[in-house]
Amino acid sequence: MVISNDEKENYHMIASFEAMMARAKDRKESVTIAVPAANDEPVLEALYTAKLEGIADAILIGDEDEIELALKNCDIPQHAFPIFKTSTSLSEQCDAAVAMVLEGEAKCIMKGLVQTSVLLKAILKHKSALLRGNSMNHLAAFEIEGYHKLLFMSDSAMIIAPNLEQKYQMIKNALPVLKAFEITCPKIATLCAKEERDSKMQATLDAQALLEMNQSGQLDNCLLSGPMAMDAAVSKAAADHKGISSKVSGDVDIVIMPSIESGNIFYKTLVQLSEADSAGIVVGASVPIVLTSRSDSAKTKLNAIAMAVIAASAE
Repeated sequence: MVISNDEKENYHMIASFEAMMARAKDRKESVTIAVPAANDEPVLEALYTAKLEGIADAILIGDEDEIELALKNCDIPQHAFPIFKTSTSLSEQCDAAVAMVLEGEAKCIMKGLVQTSVLLKAILKHKSALLRGNSMNHLAAFEIEGYHKLLFMSDSAMIIAPNLEQKYQMIKNALPVLKAFEITCPKIATLCAKEERDSKMQATLDAQALLEMNQSGQLDNCLLSGPMAMDAAVSKAAADHKGISSKVSGDVDIVIMPSIESGNIFYKTLVQLSEADSAGIVVGASVPIVLTSRSDSAKTKLNAIAMAVIAASAE
């Protein structure tokens, strides 16, 4: 099913990045983002655009001289954001960002010029206070020409070979974000290379187990189908041709990948070859975490900030 951009805006859910931006701007309560190692020029540019657009504000954490130089290089006014001065220790800067979250001063974290592992280590120091479940994962969203709404996907960046428990947690971590996007009963496909259970393919066994959890109510507030191949997930015609009857087919909201390789390939294929717009955040903590890549476009970084702002409303 293909619908126009105007028709997308009439969906009951947030069905496009344009609608996501509008919703992020319309929030009554402002969202402040804590940014450790904030002397990252592309990140600062995205944050300044978000501030000018009324999407979010930020607290810049790190060495004051380095941050002020980065602001100058970006032609951003020195007074645009408050600066929280720390030592040059990246771990201390990440600790400061986590402390701001714990104290309610920030509702989101965005990674600056620091390795992801350093930031995640700071978060895991407060695992009992910050984690909703047993693990965190990456959640991506895409706006794809030819698909009638945003398509979410997990995981392409964090969990290498998710087992059944981790896939269950990936879904549980995604549900509050999808609810914030006004998707009240998300349609989920656990992707595999085939639609039948196969003892030689662990992904199909996991998909069957997740389906049974969904049917028994153990995994509720969603509609799950699997094992399911990608074509049957996004195309009802393909599902009909295969003899698959599922309310998920052709209207899937989120696809769960069997491995990080499949998720990473899917993500980069959509962005590089299909020119899909994308956004991504880490979920599973009490606040969303924005981890952008230097290869991400300015638009992708801004999309990720807006996605985090929407997700923050679910916490």
